[in-house]
Amino acid sequence: MESEGWNEVKGGDVFFFEKVGDSIEGKLVDVRSEIGENKSMMYDLQAGEKLWSLWGSTVLDGKMHRVKKGDFVKIVFLGEKPSEKRKGRMYKDFQVFVKEPENLGDV
Repeated sequence: MESEGWNEVKGGDVFFFEKVGDSIEGKLVDVRSEIGENKSMMYDLQAGEKLWSLWGSTVLDGKMHRVKKGDFVKIVFLGEKPSEKRKGRMYKDFQVFVKEPENLGDV
């Protein structure tokens, strides 16, 4: 259903990290909390013309809390690692890089 003069707000396609080295980069446009049955974080990145949504995790959330809306971010999947605290459990590890808009140069 369309309304004249109104643009529909849509969510992004969900980006999944599947193998070591998978990465995504773009402008952080929104951060949502308490999403889904697990009450997870979700991050929306604008990558060119494409809007991507990423599910948070304990490690990713810990790093992303330092990223501000409007910053350009690159997230690299490092794979699953064994947990030192919870023996026998694995966690997903990530590198997060940020570039503030005023430091973009020729991006």
